[in-house]
Amino acid sequence: MITIITILSGIEDIPSVFTIKDVIFNSLGKPEISLRITIIRIIVNIAAFIIGVSMGGLIGLALAYAIVTLLSIIPTFYLAGKQINVSIGRMAKNLSRSFFATVIMGIAVYFVYSYISEAGLGSFFQLIIPALIGGLIYFLIGFSLKFD
Repeated sequence: MITIITILSGIEDIPSVFTIKDVIFNSLGKPEISLRITIIRIIVNIAAFIIGVSMGGLIGLALAYAIVTLLSIIPTFYLAGKQINVSIGRMAKNLSRSFFATVIMGIAVYFVYSYISEAGLGSFFQLIIPALIGGLIYFLIGFSLKFD
């Protein structure tokens, strides 16, 4: 069964990447572009949420959010890249390293958490140990791939 947290856990990293556009547009003295993108995303999100809830309740809402978030990546990065003369392909290549590290970290955290849960360690260790190991793995992968 698909749960809301399953849908949102993989998608929720994407909005943090959207902050790159704010840095680009604001540093170029063009915050109005970022504002327009944000307003359009809000309107599209509201429409998607209404459709998602009416078609599938909370699962529909989560799926609608995931779809809108994924579909809004390309035009957002296209506009940001255009401002600094960087192609979408180059941006994707640079972000793919971070995405790869995130996926590996997520897999590691899942297995570490599963092992700790089965071992019967307390809630404190179930939160802290996977987070520390996940952060360490992300750092080591990032260091070895030399993120741009």
